Amino acid sequence: MATSVSGGNDMWSRISTRTVAAMAAGVLCTAAIAAPALADRENPGGSVDDGNLQAKAVIRVNGDVKGGGGTTSVSAPAICWWEKSTITGEGVEAIAAFFAYFGIGFDKAALEKIAEDEKESGKTFEWYQRKTSPTATKAQLEAAGCNDPSGPYKGLFIGNIIRPFEPGNPPEPIPDPVEMADVALTNIDLQAPTLSWNPKVDSLGGGTLVNLPTWFWVTNPGPAVGGDSGERSVTATAEANGQQVSVTVTAKAGTLQIASPGGAVTCSVAKARTAFAENVPEASACTLPFKRASTRYENGFPVQATVAWTASWTGTGPGVPGGVQQLDGVVLDSTTNVPVREAQTIVKKGA
Repeated sequence: MATSVSGGNDMWSRISTRTVAAMAAGVLCTAAIAAPALADRENPGGSVDDGNLQAKAVIRVNGDVKGGGGTTSVSAPAICWWEKSTITGEGVEAIAAFFAYFGIGFDKAALEKIAEDEKESGKTFEWYQRKTSPTATKAQLEAAGCNDPSGPYKGLFIGNIIRPFEPGNPPEPIPDPVEMADVALTNIDLQAPTLSWNPKVDSLGGGTLVNLPTWFWVTNPGPAVGGDSGERSVTATAEANGQQVSVTVTAKAGTLQIASPGGAVTCSVAKARTAFAENVPEASACTLPFKRASTRYENGFPVQATVAWTASWTGTGPGVPGGVQQLDGVVLDSTTNVPVREAQTIVKKGA
């Protein structure tokens, strides 16, 4: 990139007003419409839709994470990021001259400093275009530093459009905290409830009896109903450009609903996780007395177990709103076949 400004004021005088205006307008237009061809470190990764790239920011999620690993790396759409521009040093000089001619503030010293730094370091600076998420609010952009012209070349933060960085080294993207919360929720280890029950008569294929309170419980209490607390949570953290965004998502289990053609019951989380055992009072358990036999169902009554979760999040860092924010809930269910027979039938068979 040629950013030399040798000759001092000669540069400003040798370019005519008409030429400068045309060059500056063309450069700014090119910078504004330039689209990245690749999704790499210089043009942050993401999905491409109609030629528009949405940058992604890497975040770390820990807590009740899917798979039981405790920590995972995922990504969320960024609030703002920088993509390599087609603008050149000569184009920036044209813009600078244009601004100077019309008395618009422009830090010529910053442009000269780039030339000096290039000469001393042997590095060639490149120009990047700022991009922002279409869903980001003005407050989020400000809080995330997307409009911050700080740094050694802040005078060249041209209209929040283009800015110089060392080649391939623009600031890391800042994640959108709202998107972080959604991504974090999808990574909480929530599972459909798996049921066991008592009595489970071997001669009935693991079935139970009509009008006998059948004791149901979940065999995966943590991810199914939140364990002892009835909750599951993860914290997503991202660090970028000297800033940190942290979001904690908490999912709270509702009741366990058991439904079948032979009867239904709704039980609290505490009862749902109470497994059958001697000396455990029946009042503390989730019980369902089936009203009739499952003779019309070859494999037994289809018993559906459902748990509805509510979800919310809080966070800290740039762009994070204050207070508790609500998320869409999650409903998980499973179906288990439970044979149900009449006691008198068993007596006759055993006679």
